[in-house]
Amino acid sequence: MHSSGKGTEYPSEASAFRDEMTGAEIIQLTSHPSVNHNLYHLHNSFTGDGQALVFTSYREGKPDLYRVGVEGGAIVRLTDAEGLHGFSGYVSGNTLFYTAGGTLRRLDLNTLEETVLAEFPGCTLVECGLNHDGKWIVTAFQRDDDCEIVIVSSEGGTWETVLRARKAIMHPQWPPGHSDWILYASDPYPRLWRVNVDGTHDACLYRNEPTEWITHETFLGQTDQVIFTNWPHALRKIDPYTGEIETVADFKVWHICSSPDGHWIVCDTAHPDIGLRLIDPATGKHQALCYPQSSNAGTQ
Repeated sequence: MHSSGKGTEYPSEASAFRDEMTGAEIIQLTSHPSVNHNLYHLHNSFTGDGQALVFTSYREGKPDLYRVGVEGGAIVRLTDAEGLHGFSGYVSGNTLFYTAGGTLRRLDLNTLEETVLAEFPGCTLVECGLNHDGKWIVTAFQRDDDCEIVIVSSEGGTWETVLRARKAIMHPQWPPGHSDWILYASDPYPRLWRVNVDGTHDACLYRNEPTEWITHETFLGQTDQVIFTNWPHALRKIDPYTGEIETVADFKVWHICSSPDGHWIVCDTAHPDIGLRLIDPATGKHQALCYPQSSNAGTQ
């Protein structure tokens, strides 16, 4: 297929089958021989009505964002942007936010009308995230030898620097119910940090050792409690105010995502692949949803 611009529709690639081990019905939405993946595990991939989802595809030779119905149908190309960060998409209702090169952009999923909300020349932005009342977007980038966390008005035209520091800054996130502070990751260690939105109290939540792999941090439901992977040992939880750590489940959890009410956590697994697992955070018990039988290939 020749390269086509935004708004192009591609034929349905959907198919359905039963998982051999659990009997669960699985709907496969893409079959194109290119990389196709959901948005980052911290972000919602579904449109406001729950009838479609947004994903990243490299089918035109570079990462762009696409939409498809949850049960299949035509695939619609949403973007045609150079330098698009394939894991930066963030869906809120019928609005899509994403980063491309040094720009933060907003796209209307109905009209595909696009607005550049902020531009940071010479920088490459990481993922972005919307705060609880939809007024501010957080993202981060490196400028010279420093990394910065910035918040940008969702209407555009206004932005503020929250933190400038000489350390790696990744995956900035707002807590679910307020905008008092921002959770972020550094690399290689210590991993877990939080900073007040006014730039004060830049604090390490847990000073892990270089040999301790902490990753995939996110929030448990609508609480401020942070859950994270302590690979390859366990899924753990930390109180961001006291630093108290608890083990939620003691098996090889990889990417994690909590239900909005915090009653369930879903994760994938690797080395070995024991399927997508549904975890009860109250007990640590878990069960298989299905077995994707991943290749476990790649650098990690």
